[in-house]
Amino acid sequence: MPRVVPEYKEEAKKRILEVATRIVFEKGYQHVRMDDIAREAGISRPTLYLYYKNKEALFLEIIKSIIADVSSMAQKTIQSGEIQSFGDFFAEANNRYRDQFAIVFEVMAGLPKKHLIISEIARLHDEMITQIAMYLSMRFPDRPVKSDPEIMANAMLALFIGLQIRQRLGLDPEKAAQVWETVISAPFQHGR
Repeated sequence: MPRVVPEYKEEAKKRILEVATRIVFEKGYQHVRMDDIAREAGISRPTLYLYYKNKEALFLEIIKSIIADVSSMAQKTIQSGEIQSFGDFFAEANNRYRDQFAIVFEVMAGLPKKHLIISEIARLHDEMITQIAMYLSMRFPDRPVKSDPEIMANAMLALFIGLQIRQRLGLDPEKAAQVWETVISAPFQHGR
C-alpha cells in the first residue's frame, strides 16, 4: 500500500477545512452533512472520517481556525501601537467574519451548556483573553490603563462579541465600528 506524505495530508486537511467552512456558513451547521462536505471536497466519506471523526470535530476545527486568525489580527493591532488601528482591527475582523460569528452564535444557542463545542469555545476565549492581556501589558507600559490588563481583555472581547450580536439584530456596521472605536480607545487616551 502506498504511503501518503505528511505534506499531502496537511494539504488535504486544509482543503477539507476550507470546503467545510464555506458549506457550513452557506447552509448552516444543522443542515450540513459529512456527505455534503466529502462530495464538495472531492473525496470519499470514509476518507473524510480519517481526518475528522464527526461533524462536531470538524466544526471545532473551523472555530479554532477563525479564532486563531482573529487572535493574530488582534496581536498585530496591539503590537502596532497605533490606537486608531483598533478601529482597523474591528473593521477587518467584522468584514471578514461577521457571517461566521453569526453561525457560531446560532450553533452555541442550540447546545447544552456542558457540550464539547461550548467547552472548547470557552477554552479558546480564555486563551484569547490571556494573549490580549499579555500584549496590552507589553505594548503600553508607558500608558497604563487604570484597569487590570485581563479585565481590559475581557471587556474588549465582550464588546466585540456583543457588537457581533447587535449587528445580527440590525445594528448598522458603521455604527458598530463607531461604538467599538469610542469604547476601546477611551482607556488609552492621554491625560487620564
